Amino acid sequence: MPLVGGNKKLKMFHEVSQSSSKGPALVTVLKEITERVGETLQAHAVAVFLYNEQGEYLLAQEPSRGLNPGVTNDLKLDMTVPGPLSDSFRDSKPLLIARRNSKNINSSILPDYKVVDLIANPLSTRGKDIGLIVLANKMNRKGFTARDLKFLELLSPQISVFLDNALLYRKSEEKLAQLTSLIRVVDAINTVSSLDHLYNLALDVIKGLFRVDKALINIVNNQTGLLETVRSFGYSQEYIRSHLSHPFEKVEKCYVMRFDGAFLCLDVAEEGRCPNISIDKDTRSVLCVPVRSGKNTYGILHMASDARNAFDDDDATLANAIGEQIGMAVESARLFEEINRLAITDGLTGLYNVRHLKRVLGEEVRRSLRYSRPLSFIMLDIDYFKVYNDNNGHPRGDDLLRILAGLLRQNTRDVDTVFRYGGEEFSVIIPEVCKQEAFSMADRIRRVIQDYAFSLEDGQPGGNLTVSMGVANLPADAVDSAELIEKADRALYRAKQMGRNTACSYAAEHDTDASHVWGPSPDNRGQP
Repeated sequence: MPLVGGNKKLKMFHEVSQSSSKGPALVTVLKEITERVGETLQAHAVAVFLYNEQGEYLLAQEPSRGLNPGVTNDLKLDMTVPGPLSDSFRDSKPLLIARRNSKNINSSILPDYKVVDLIANPLSTRGKDIGLIVLANKMNRKGFTARDLKFLELLSPQISVFLDNALLYRKSEEKLAQLTSLIRVVDAINTVSSLDHLYNLALDVIKGLFRVDKALINIVNNQTGLLETVRSFGYSQEYIRSHLSHPFEKVEKCYVMRFDGAFLCLDVAEEGRCPNISIDKDTRSVLCVPVRSGKNTYGILHMASDARNAFDDDDATLANAIGEQIGMAVESARLFEEINRLAITDGLTGLYNVRHLKRVLGEEVRRSLRYSRPLSFIMLDIDYFKVYNDNNGHPRGDDLLRILAGLLRQNTRDVDTVFRYGGEEFSVIIPEVCKQEAFSMADRIRRVIQDYAFSLEDGQPGGNLTVSMGVANLPADAVDSAELIEKADRALYRAKQMGRNTACSYAAEHDTDASHVWGPSPDNRGQP
């Protein structure tokens, strides 16, 4: 005796096969399977549960038969919790719950759907578990029988093949999309010249291509040798405050940096290779790859998921390719930034040059005028620098300029900016400082330089090396950056006229005389 109408069975196989051959899209295959199996076995509801790639649960797929999409999308069978369906899948055994035993059905299987009888069978092919097909509520009063279950067993191998082909097709489509995205990433990365923009783009790429809950970009600080987190997403504010504000780890303690290759961890609970693997309590799997270009490794991309087995070898290969592209971009961006730095930096002293002074001063003037805040500016010139050069040679003169640049850095605030204006002239931008405070600062700097024991300074007029300084202020003395420089330069010229080793402020009524002059005693001012 046939189990179920033989013609119906053959017809159903043919229809599902025909539909699958037309297009292996998973949605199409699921629709055909649930509809045809449901019609043949007269089931109110049919759903296919697929084993998720993380191996932790069975997830119901849409489309299904007889269930609202909202219900289907919420159906998840936790494999760690015992139950009739999870046991059926785990033990690879068919399941029949007849109406008389319906009290054994876990009510959480189909929320808001009263299940009175049920059959289910595991799906597997090529030695791989795929999922579970579940039928609920036979249309006739007898409910599902052993014959129905046997028929479902016979159908399951073919259903498994259809689903496996559809899943393989979907995966190939995902990989093609990833490769397409990678090409776009390469194009985008190669146009980025700013490291900040590069790091932001890299995080967007990671979020788009991988199943990640959080990620870090750690770059080696060349001065400290530490991996410092330059960008992140997915971490709590508490974690960021307690961890990401500090250097992440010494380079030699990082697995990826030591072995210069991808680090793939499927379950942090079973991982012992890297001490930093579980950097927060929710992390379950991790993928780290080096950010490198050629033989130079600049840091790592650290990706984490709250699910086990979230990454595979294909992900590691793709992440490595992205890491190399980002590494080349980091190298290019650093070179670009270095070129820009050199363009605005004095090569001898390491201070900013006059080109950068004009840009920064213009910005500070606009800010000062907008917010009605004072802005002061100092011009400084080394007294009798030509004498020092003639007596001791230009190499010694260069050393003197470097030492003086260091003294200026040490004796100004972090918010102040020191420049080499040209030759033996220097300047300092002093934001939000009034005239009187700027005078005090200028005098203090003058005294520091006067008291410093410069090499071979005894050959200078007066026996030691000194400087003259001019101070101007906005809005007191100027309305724009050009006028501020001009007025400070006039004050400097007046300081020279007053006998050098002097700080002098600009005053309009004293264009031919000094105002607010600080320096050595009058007895010494008249000396050349």
